[in-house]
Amino acid sequence: MYSICSISKLFTGVAVMQQRDAGKLRLDDPVSKHLPWFAIGGVPDGAPPVTVFGLLTHSSGLPRESDVPYWTGPAFPFPPAEAVREKVGGQEMLYRPETVFQYSNLGLTLAGEVAAAAAGRPWADLVRGGILEPLGMKDTETDHRDRWRGNRLASGYTSLRRDGRERRFRRTRCGASRRRPG
Repeated sequence: MYSICSISKLFTGVAVMQQRDAGKLRLDDPVSKHLPWFAIGGVPDGAPPVTVFGLLTHSSGLPRESDVPYWTGPAFPFPPAEAVREKVGGQEMLYRPETVFQYSNLGLTLAGEVAAAAAGRPWADLVRGGILEPLGMKDTETDHRDRWRGNRLASGYTSLRRDGRERRFRRTRCGASRRRPG
């Protein structure tokens, strides 16, 4: 077993489209329709709103990351959803929406929040009940568990260090979560 990390973006896209198919959202909906707390600085005058379509296609104009230092070792502390919400208001748009493709982990995090808000259920529940269970993916989880470490869960390692050794990576919670990272 291994951590799905960015493969979760596929699950997020499917969860959004399932909510669209259920009539609970439209791709041209402004993100703020589903996430009333969503606001970001630096929106160019006369620019259209950031839409669900923009989030899914990496054309929202949003920055690549949330303004939380979760790519910083050694702990790599991924932020809880509340931290992403708190920080997004202090961030700035990079581009006018739907004019430039810019890979955005922040955008896909927000897309997951949109799907969850539209469904009235947490993202992990949407993925489990709407994707994993119907496909019989019983060994796939939205967050790997320590109970598998040391037996079924593959461990990542650093590149060779100066002393010629590799170091095993510590557990990382890869995604915004309503739980505190741990």
